[in-house]
Amino acid sequence: MRVGKLPIRLGMATLAIVSLAACSTLDLGTAVRLQQVDFVNDDIASMAIAIDVPVVLVPLPDRSHFVLTAHYNDGTEGKVVANLARAITADINEQLPPPARDRGYYIFELTSASQTEIRALQDDIRAKSSANGGPGGRLASGFEAEFCRTGNLDPRQTTFSVYITLPGSTDLSPIVSNETLTTLLAQTGEQDVPSCADVLN
Repeated sequence: MRVGKLPIRLGMATLAIVSLAACSTLDLGTAVRLQQVDFVNDDIASMAIAIDVPVVLVPLPDRSHFVLTAHYNDGTEGKVVANLARAITADINEQLPPPARDRGYYIFELTSASQTEIRALQDDIRAKSSANGGPGGRLASGFEAEFCRTGNLDPRQTTFSVYITLPGSTDLSPIVSNETLTTLLAQTGEQDVPSCADVLN
């Protein structure tokens, strides 16, 4: 079945605010540590994002997003769907282990507008916490990814991972760990990732 221009999306996986721990399937090498991220207080707006993919899989930054959701104690929510941009200032190559054979990294940052939105959401939940005399709610993170392919691949054997690192840190934290494309395809009912020639033209 040919997908044409339909992109494949990874639905947002919600992670608890301080529970971004390493998964047992991660293989980052002994030189790379995994960091805990405080989404309320850390400068996550300035983080760098590394997507580890096989060479035939290409992330689409304009269709991929970092998602930050505030779940307030009064039952309301606030959400930022942050847009990605190719990293210009971020250089995290030293934190990354050498890619496996026939794999590579794409490095992204958040757009300036998205950084402003994230900081505003952090300020809001901190203000509510201060007024409440305790946590006014919690922040949860997620990632939405869309890809195209430049060659043949087997979705059952094709995996990708997403890592973030904070400014000034040499540690990485996983958002998505060794996820197969089968998971994405199952969510859409499609059978293949679209060709980059179709998506990008």
